[in-house]
Amino acid sequence: MKKKILFIDPVYNDDFCDNISEYLDNVKRSDTDIEVISLGKKPGPEHLEYRCYEIMAMPDIVRMVKEAEESGYDAAIIGCFYDPALRACREVAEKMVVSAPAESSLHIASTIGESISIIVGRQKWMPEIKETIHKYGFFDKVVSIKPLGMGVLDFQKDHEQTLKRMRRAAIEAVEKDGADVIVRGCTAELGFLKNCKMN
Repeated sequence: MKKKILFIDPVYNDDFCDNISEYLDNVKRSDTDIEVISLGKKPGPEHLEYRCYEIMAMPDIVRMVKEAEESGYDAAIIGCFYDPALRACREVAEKMVVSAPAESSLHIASTIGESISIIVGRQKWMPEIKETIHKYGFFDKVVSIKPLGMGVLDFQKDHEQTLKRMRRAAIEAVEKDGADVIVRGCTAELGFLKNCKMN
């Protein structure tokens, strides 16, 4: 019997859903079905760069997780590196697994290296990312957070420019900060891994 996973893009448009779905279809196991949905097209933020936007999205995230469990999903992923409403969603989900990118990627990164650098979009994201690192207990593992000077909606506009900035940040993280693991700190950075070689 196939496992069913719901990936929630916690924004109020479907712009990234097809890209996310295509990417996940290429990496998922054959015994797993993944559905990608957004919070719908009602009025609301198109990204969660601001804390007030996060708060606006949280009730709908919690509702969707509860509905997913009632619909028979085995797991839900909240697709934002801020991990919005993760703990609240785990409170309402009685049996279903609920995960999110920051917690998951930091745990995995800590098993494959000693020093982690996180590539984020803007400088203004850093305080919340630092809080998250502290909360999950990885502050002694993270040697740097590298902002690219790009917003959530900028990453997919000019792939060449995004890749250029990612490479520069990654090389600096390795050569100057001593990082041996690079974590991309935004799900909108999707699809660049295969083209983001350091040399």
